[in-house]
Amino acid sequence: MLRKIFLAFVLIFTISKSFGDTTKAQVFSENGIHFGNESLYENDTVNVEDNGRVIARTLSLPEFEEPVKIEAHLEVKSYLDPELTNGDQGDPWDRSGTIYLSVPGMENIELLKFITGFGGHSNLKNDVSNLAPLLQGDAKINAFIDTWVSPGWHVDLELIYVPIDTVENPDWANGLYYDSGLSKGEVTDQNPGRDITIPDSHERMNLVYYTSGHSTEGSEFDEFHKRDNVIYIDGQEIYRYTPWRTDCENFATQNPYSGWWYEGSQKVYSYELSRSGWCPGDKVEPVILDVSEKLTTGEHRIRWAVEDIGENTAYWRVSSYLTGYGDITDWQPEKIEVTSSASGNMVIPGTIVSLRIDLVDQFGNLVPYSDNTVKIRSDSSSAKFSLDQNEWKDSLEINIQHGSALVWVKSDQEGEIPISVQEISTATPLDSPEDIIISYFKPDIEEKVNFALTATATADCECASSETAFHGIDGSLETKWCCNDGAPNWLKVELQDTTAIDYFVLYNAGAGQAPAGDPGSGDNSSMNTQSYKIQKLNNGEWKNLIVETDNPANEAGDISFHKLDQPVDIKTVRLYTDLPSTSRIYEFEIYNLDSTETSDLDNDPSDCILSPDDFELLSNYPNPFNSATQIKFFIPLYGKVSVAIFDSQGRKVKSLLNGKLRKGFHTLKWMGNNEKGNSLSSGVYFISVKYSNKVQNFQKQKIQTSTYLK
Repeated sequence: MLRKIFLAFVLIFTISKSFGDTTKAQVFSENGIHFGNESLYENDTVNVEDNGRVIARTLSLPEFEEPVKIEAHLEVKSYLDPELTNGDQGDPWDRSGTIYLSVPGMENIELLKFITGFGGHSNLKNDVSNLAPLLQGDAKINAFIDTWVSPGWHVDLELIYVPIDTVENPDWANGLYYDSGLSKGEVTDQNPGRDITIPDSHERMNLVYYTSGHSTEGSEFDEFHKRDNVIYIDGQEIYRYTPWRTDCENFATQNPYSGWWYEGSQKVYSYELSRSGWCPGDKVEPVILDVSEKLTTGEHRIRWAVEDIGENTAYWRVSSYLTGYGDITDWQPEKIEVTSSASGNMVIPGTIVSLRIDLVDQFGNLVPYSDNTVKIRSDSSSAKFSLDQNEWKDSLEINIQHGSALVWVKSDQEGEIPISVQEISTATPLDSPEDIIISYFKPDIEEKVNFALTATATADCECASSETAFHGIDGSLETKWCCNDGAPNWLKVELQDTTAIDYFVLYNAGAGQAPAGDPGSGDNSSMNTQSYKIQKLNNGEWKNLIVETDNPANEAGDISFHKLDQPVDIKTVRLYTDLPSTSRIYEFEIYNLDSTETSDLDNDPSDCILSPDDFELLSNYPNPFNSATQIKFFIPLYGKVSVAIFDSQGRKVKSLLNGKLRKGFHTLKWMGNNEKGNSLSSGVYFISVKYSNKVQNFQKQKIQTSTYLK
């Protein structure tokens, strides 16, 4: 995806004190990284994300005025280590890990990339002095280990600040790129890349690049293959190298649980094998390039490429950031820009929406230095604001020092919430944006047509015969479409005919809707589809209808609702997912909220019937029909439903539905066609609806007659 990024230069500022002695900032202390098991997390100061594989802490780091050397010290050990447990639990594998910094308005910035030993114990150090502009004041630091085990790993992390006159700290730093799973399909002659604007006030710049190849399964293990990594600026190749480590045999003590085998009489351990830029139990060294001559004042494009990535699940973990030097004290903000994480600014009540506030100059560049206070408020009494998602207030005053800030907003009531952001700390306030309008609504879809139920679906890949594209639109929250090839994926839905559509519902993995014991009941919110597009096929090209880049991995985000401003005529629609790399979609539902179920079929007399208390099959309408008829039924509890059409000889000619539905009215449309989509001959046909549920031990079939006049 092409995306324009302006450099978020950050000046060393806010001198609260100077110090002459070493200062330590304890980030993590005896904190665990486990997969899933929340009972193992006991430290209230550390937040747990990604189902336990990420721990995060926001803390105040030392502030300084003289040059300083900053070193990150990381100790990581498996719970297999006898010091932690009796040695009977823990993660025995080599897992990729990273320590990274989260800054609003930037990509994540890696402080330390590492690989755990096979169930081992590693002590790692990394000089991060080039990130001094960001490693002071309030900061959010994260630790990630790609574990699927609980209990997993034990982490201690501290930052050590040592004043040294010989160190020259940069004046700014900016995160450019961060990808935890770069796969073959994502590398093109244009991507991954970033457009940047370099200001006048710069003297020298360094580009930092981290990379390591991996694979989870399949035949192409990129960790054991040499792949060229290439960096381009403005289309010109500036650096090419092959990351490869041949010294892994030196890390025996960090790999006590490594697998081994014999080659002849020689015993070979897995940890000893040469790999793509890393060794189990050690850190990954970055590439640091002086790009001062390449990045002159003005606009540029940086592109990163890993060539010939393997098929299947081969992928690379790569990141990059810029650091630089120059006097940027005169760079001042002129206006405020606010962006919302809510797609179309329409969400259901209770959903937490993030707002990013940027202070920018006249060209739209995020400023390097700011000392501005902004106030965020709403005329609606139901709107609440927060800086940490824990404490909520009617309004907030925020001092922005890094040019950018994140704020969260929510409302428990339906209706439009106008939000204003104004600068209040200077005599001449910055230009403020128009009010952001967030619409909180939850439309009633119980009696609306889910057009996906009568559609056909295809996908670029499927995990198993029980997890096909069909299972993503079958009406059942027990089943799902799954795709696990490590690349962006798509689910394409072909409607029976061109239909005006204005509403989509996506039941993602982790939605918590599948009953206990069913396939989705064990999913968690970290598997949620966080980045995706809903697209319409238009003259052979895909046109974006919805673009979601920050669907939250929490309860609200696991079921996402998307309303278009106006209905759009659609025949073919596609759900395109790119985060996480494994797609898990339980239901993709498609509606038109502005029309009734019978808008194209005149007035259905069954609309006057009150809601029944039992399973009911209402008369299809119209009957007789010559183009389409609607089949309406009611089920009293969540259960299994199959709807099929039979001819006068009792032969099944069309299956309309075979899945599980929620309680309520449901409507299907039959176009007088067979399984192949061919129009049937005129005649009398039987509509069969079978319904069963486990709660009442209920099973029943109802049949009605319909006449089709071709």
